[in-house]
Amino acid sequence: MMKVTVILFGTLRKSFPDHDPVRGFEIEIPEGSRIEDLLAHLNLPTAKLGMVSIDGHLVKAGHGLKNGVVVRVFQPIFGG
Repeated sequence: MMKVTVILFGTLRKSFPDHDPVRGFEIEIPEGSRIEDLLAHLNLPTAKLGMVSIDGHLVKAGHGLKNGVVVRVFQPIFGG
């Protein structure tokens, strides 16, 4: 198992009462997991997400995770 920190933005954080808006929360996930595995574990459908970054770099759903990284998940932004 490895530990990653997840920080959610916008209304995504409402589903997680223990989420700290600054520090996020830490989660354990199996070695070899990818972003899509993490999102599935958190029950966050990829179709409703905007961007995901790891340690400040934008990544796609198939990107692998490493122990200790910080994953930021943003909701889509709409407007006009």
